[in-house]
This record gives sequence, C-alpha cells and structure tokens, in this order.
Amino acid sequence: MYTNVAQTYAANQAQGMSKAKQVALVLDRAIASLRDAVDAIEANEIERRLNSVRLARNIVLTLKGGLDFNQDAELARNLNTVYMTCLDRMTSINTKNDPQYAHEVIDLLKPLRDAWHEAADQLQSEENGASQPAATSAPQGEQPPAGGLNLAT
Repeated sequence: MYTNVAQTYAANQAQGMSKAKQVALVLDRAIASLRDAVDAIEANEIERRLNSVRLARNIVLTLKGGLDFNQDAELARNLNTVYMTCLDRMTSINTKNDPQYAHEVIDLLKPLRDAWHEAADQLQSEENGASQPAATSAPQGEQPPAGGLNLAT
C-alpha cells in the first residue's frame, strides 16, 4: 500500500501537478479513508475498517517520511508531532473500534489539508498571473508609453 501512495505521488509529479496540490489531494484521501473507517465501525465491518485505516496510515507515514528537517527544522518537528499523534490515534481506532479516534485524526488533518489547498491555489494564481501578458490599456485619455510597459521600474 505504501508503494501505491509513492507511485501515485510520482505519477502526479510527472504530470506537472505542484507538490502543494499533491499533498492537499493526499490529505483529502486520508480524510476520506478515515470517514470510511467511521462508517465501517458503525456498520460493524471490521475488514473495511482495517483497510481504511491502513490507507490513511500509509498516507501519513508517507508524509512523515517526506519531512525535511534541514530546510525548516521547526516546521518539520511540528508536523512530525502531528503525524505521530495521528499514527497513535489510528492504532486506537483499530484496537478499540471507536470512531472517536478517527474523528480526532480528521480534526488534526483538516487544517493541514486546508492550508495545503490554499497554498496550491495561491501558487496556481501566481503561475497564471505570471503567464498572462501585462495589461496594456492605459487609463482613459492617456496613451501607453512607447515600447510597452516597463515592469522593471
């Protein structure tokens, strides 16, 4: 299962998807798996719960393994703490068969997911803005400077 997450990440990267978007989508998948685990607990479907928690756990392990303590040690330590807490709670989901632990993990992952989606949207907006030509219309009654706009000044 861990290999599938890594392979999907590599495939998305090859397709030009930003890393921020990839992380956001992976977190979406982890949250969806945890919600499925809650449904499985309520339906008393043990195997389904195990599979759903396993997928969410593999995603969190992949994210944890990708932390770069050399780039921003404080951020990496904080995320590592969140991921370790998630992993601990996911063990409790299976050992205690209690949906409360899944809700706790979802509550930990949602703000991270939202932040990654926001970062991905901001990056996309910046890329779109950089790829579009600058507006050349001058205010009414004025002519644009000869030779176009000088964006360096």
